[in-house]
Amino acid sequence: MSSVRALKAANITNYSIVTNEQLAETFQRAGHSVIVEPQAHGGPLRALYHGFHALKNEPGEWFQVLAGDLPMIHGELLLTLQNTAIEDVEADIVLPIHKGRAQPLHALYHRRTLHTLETIIEHADHMGALYDASSTKYLAFADEEKGFLNINSEHDWQGSF
Repeated sequence: MSSVRALKAANITNYSIVTNEQLAETFQRAGHSVIVEPQAHGGPLRALYHGFHALKNEPGEWFQVLAGDLPMIHGELLLTLQNTAIEDVEADIVLPIHKGRAQPLHALYHRRTLHTLETIIEHADHMGALYDASSTKYLAFADEEKGFLNINSEHDWQGSF
């Protein structure tokens, strides 16, 4: 899994996979820590909330979020996010922007965002609500950056090269 390799390349060894019940066993058999979403396919905001809530007692100030369908993701991209978080101590979220679009499933979230998530989760259904309620550092990446390539179908794969 390229996302796990990228995490390890960025010196992130404590990780959990947030997934639905249907896929959980596959990841568990492979030795990964798994958090099962109570409602499958509830969108990134709800997945983020459930993941952070389950990890709230874990050590560390930052949570690196990565989707599982990113075949070209690499540790250097994650290290860039980490360095930005170190430089901008006011940031709650370091949000990559690629080809003009926010990449919430590549972002770095400070522990402080859990409180914000708890506040907005009942009435918000999109990630923009979290960005607006947080101190969000937007970080633009070159259009040529392949680390954001997201593959959801065979068509995506064929059209990406």
